[in-house]
Amino acid sequence: MARITILFVIDSLGAGGAERQLVYLLEGLDRQVFAPVVLTVHDAASVPPHFLPAVAALDVPVHSLEMPLPVGRGRYLATAIGRYVRLVRRLRPQIVQGCLYVANIIAMLGRPLCPAHTLYTIEQQSFYSAGRLRWLRWLHPLSDRLITNSPHTSRCLTEAGRLPAAKLLLIPCGVKLAQFARNPQPGLREQLFPAAGFVLANITRIDPEKDHPTLLRALGQLHAAGRLPPDFRLLIMGAVTDENAQAHIDHLIAAAGLGAYVRQLAPVQEVAPYYHLADATVLPSIVESFGLVVIEAMCAGKPVIASEGANVLAAVRPGVTGWTFPTQDVDALAAVLAEVLATPPAVRAALGQQARQTAAGYSVEQMVAACTALYLG
Repeated sequence: MARITILFVIDSLGAGGAERQLVYLLEGLDRQVFAPVVLTVHDAASVPPHFLPAVAALDVPVHSLEMPLPVGRGRYLATAIGRYVRLVRRLRPQIVQGCLYVANIIAMLGRPLCPAHTLYTIEQQSFYSAGRLRWLRWLHPLSDRLITNSPHTSRCLTEAGRLPAAKLLLIPCGVKLAQFARNPQPGLREQLFPAAGFVLANITRIDPEKDHPTLLRALGQLHAAGRLPPDFRLLIMGAVTDENAQAHIDHLIAAAGLGAYVRQLAPVQEVAPYYHLADATVLPSIVESFGLVVIEAMCAGKPVIASEGANVLAAVRPGVTGWTFPTQDVDALAAVLAEVLATPPAVRAALGQQARQTAAGYSVEQMVAACTALYLG
């Protein structure tokens, strides 16, 4: 029997949660049943293709529309749609799956000009502007199903966007539980943070919505009050998607005198060892669509400090799997950080074990099985 060709259209293969989820899905699909192909919208000069080697290693063909940023309107969008339609006419996939805003717009607008196919679009924004919601209301009839990755996104689309609930399908993100549960580099902490008494990890991209300023201001508040231990260290790791956000981070570190406490690293392919080297993970985001960092950290057995905006899955339960604080509340986060630093290691370890049990409900295998069932109808 001929394999089912699926064209996965995504904005880029840059360092990000959606891109990582695509790699996990490609790894898990039964290649005797499916023939996956990947198409990116942006060129490598606009978005470095962080996950391209991982996709290439799976022997999955990768194409690109080679579009610079931004693509959202005018002649750039028309050019992108034209290139997309020509590729679809050549590949003739039975299924197209779009992921992220620009890729979804191109796939939906291009569908009437393409050979017949089933179209699924993944919606996993943490925040939807009024303009984006209007686009979705106009265009969603061109998509057979809208896949969301969290109840938060589903609520955004049905309540604020007034999209029909029957059109949505919830498939949560998946985590490689076994991979994150083990520590493949037990010497990494000593290598990066020799003699550190407490390491706090912040593993997410550098973007305004991730709200690094609230974290740094809270740490600065503790430092100014003499309540930040000299052997405390903060690891910041993630792709820089907003240069102004990075400049703001640099400014706050210098202004608060935190230079000796903070180490920032570029993103890596395998992040599990960086969760393991930490005593706790913090995610102060203004809003998240899923909060993948929370689940990954929990899988590694680490308690999590999360803003209410980041805790969209309600996986972080105070006193059970970690600590929470009101979004963008510097004083509240400073108080939580002081509490965390005063928590005995045995108590933190118990929180981490409970966190690991909570994370077990979000496996890659479950995500791949749900997608496979959708594709096979």
